[in-house]
Amino acid sequence: MVVCGRSEGNCMARTLQVLLFGAGVAAATAAVAAAAERDYRLTPGAEGDHSVTARYVNFNRDPLQLAFTLSSGAVRASMDEFGYSAAEAQQMASTCGCTQEEFDRRIEEHYRSRALAWRTADGVRRLYVDIPAVVERNRARVRDLAREFDRVATARKYGPDETLGAVLTFVQSALPYQRPPKQEGERDILGFYPPPRTLEAGFGDCDSKSALLAAILTNFPGTRMIGIHVPRHYLVGIARVPRPGDAFIEFRGEPFVLMEPSGPGRLPPGMIAPTTQAALATMQDVRIDPLF
Repeated sequence: MVVCGRSEGNCMARTLQVLLFGAGVAAATAAVAAAAERDYRLTPGAEGDHSVTARYVNFNRDPLQLAFTLSSGAVRASMDEFGYSAAEAQQMASTCGCTQEEFDRRIEEHYRSRALAWRTADGVRRLYVDIPAVVERNRARVRDLAREFDRVATARKYGPDETLGAVLTFVQSALPYQRPPKQEGERDILGFYPPPRTLEAGFGDCDSKSALLAAILTNFPGTRMIGIHVPRHYLVGIARVPRPGDAFIEFRGEPFVLMEPSGPGRLPPGMIAPTTQAALATMQDVRIDPLF
């Protein structure tokens, strides 16, 4: 099957095979973390940085506690380079003094610099968030949190699976599901927060949480991930050998086990929501974003 993704106006054909095992995911297996089991707090520091503490329970029912620093500069930088405003486009139009073709090229470069790209769906050309660009730009900005997960994993003698579970449950349940606004100030952010801003806000939706999960995990050497856009939803896949019952996608000949970062249900790697499974079964309007 060939899926056509669109980036910077170019259509890229990608061959993939969807292999979904199991009869589905029952809602009862996706239990919501109890409020008493989680706590997420930001304490402003003297220099404006945030001291963040998080308490939650992982898939093993281990109570985990994290403590890390979130740089206010990283939050500002992640937002300053993201989104767009009508005023910026108007200023470019008034100062360009160039042909329409040249202006179109410049405005396209401007959007790309803001981690945005164009996609045509149902004959309509729209801006969308360039998740791979967001993950690449913000990986280093969440490295302190990745180091904290490494510390916890070492202290508890976790292997790769338990470490992955600790990160996934943090994103799913320590941070509540909530959609960011369409705008912040005068800038349109398409209802999306980059990873540092998600950590500062303490919440996110499916694509914001997916970008955060990928930005954290790609700090671990050898981690390869993909993002999967299905209609009205976004999730991620991690390169590893699937186990019996795992939902996974083969992309460029490599299996990627699927994960649902959005929460609040705590679904372990390889388990996906019924609506996601239904969307992948048809492969209609599915887009794959390499995050490596």
